[in-house]
Amino acid sequence: MSKTKLLYYLISLISLSIVISWSETNINKNQSLTPLEETSADFWESVDGSLMTAKFVAINRDTNGHNASVTFDIKGRKVKANWSDLSESSQEKALLLEEELALQALQKWQNKNNPKKQTEAKNTELQESNSNDPKISLLTNLTTKIKSFFPKSDKKENKNLESKNLLGSVNNLITKAKKNVTDLTSKQDSSSSPTNSTSSSSYITSINNDMLRLQKGLIKASPNSATPKYIAIYYSAHWCPPCRAFTPKLVNFYNKNKGGNFELVFVSSDENQSTMNKYITGDKMPWLVLPYAQVKRSKMWTKFAGRGIPCLVVIDRNGKVLLDSYKGSSYIGPHQVMNDLQKLISN
Repeated sequence: MSKTKLLYYLISLISLSIVISWSETNINKNQSLTPLEETSADFWESVDGSLMTAKFVAINRDTNGHNASVTFDIKGRKVKANWSDLSESSQEKALLLEEELALQALQKWQNKNNPKKQTEAKNTELQESNSNDPKISLLTNLTTKIKSFFPKSDKKENKNLESKNLLGSVNNLITKAKKNVTDLTSKQDSSSSPTNSTSSSSYITSINNDMLRLQKGLIKASPNSATPKYIAIYYSAHWCPPCRAFTPKLVNFYNKNKGGNFELVFVSSDENQSTMNKYITGDKMPWLVLPYAQVKRSKMWTKFAGRGIPCLVVIDRNGKVLLDSYKGSSYIGPHQVMNDLQKLISN
C-alpha cells in the first residue's frame, strides 16, 4: 500500500470518528418528543354579543355526555363558561379545537409507541443540524477531496455497469415469470371457487367466532351465527373527548336498529385493555368488541381506520367500503356515516 493511500485511510477514519462522536452527542440532546401544541388566544362571543379574549383549554361534559361548560385560560387563570352562554359560532369553534387537540394527542401517542417514527424524526433532526454545522461541512468536503485523488478505473466502472444491466434483465425475467404464474393461478381459482368470496367468509366467520360482547356487566365471548349485510366498524378510545361525546348517540342508534341486517364491531385505540374495558362498561356498549390482544395484529379489522378518531366505517360482507368518516383526506365525522347507515338498513 502506498503512503498516499495510507494517508487517505487515516484521515477518513479520523473524520468518521469525529462525526460519530458528534452525532451521538446531538442524539442524546434530542431524546424528548415534540410536546402537544397549545391553542393560541382567540375571540369568544357570548349569546348576548359580548366578546372576550382567551385560550381554549377543554370542553367539560356532564354524566350523560352532554356539553356543560368550557374551560378557558385568561392570562394564566382558568375560568369556566357555561356552554349555553356561548354563541353558536363559539360553540362550533370549541368543538373544532377539541377535535384538533385530540388528533394531536393521538399522533403523539402513535409516535411514542412507534420506534421507527422516533428514529426517522431523530435522523431528520440530525441531518438538518449537520447541514448547518460548519465542522461537519468541513469534514465532508475534506473527505470528498481526498477521494478525488483516487479515481476508479474505467475498466472497473464498465464491469459494474455490465453487472447492473445483467441483473436488471434477470429481475425483469423473474417479474414476468411471477406475473404469468399469478395470472394462471387466478384463472384456476376463479374457475373452481364457490359463489361466496373468501373475504366475505372471513368477515362473517370472524364476527361469529372472534368477538366479545358486554353481557350482564361482563365482557365475554359472544359466538353466534349472524350473517349481516352491512358491518359497521367503530374506531374510538376512552381518552378521546369527541369519542366520549359521540358514543352515547351510537349506543342509542344501535339499540334502536339491532337485530336487523347490520352488525357493529368496536376496535379500540386505548392504551391498555383495562382502559378499554372501563370504556365499554361505562358507556354500556351493546355491540361486538374485537379483543384488545387482536387489535395490533388483525389487519382485516384495522386497515379501514382513518388518521384520527372517532371514525365510523361501514363495509359489506366482502370488505368493500360503503361509508367512511373520511372523504379523501377530509374528515366528515361519524355523524354523517351514522345517518347514511340508517338509510341503508331501512331500505
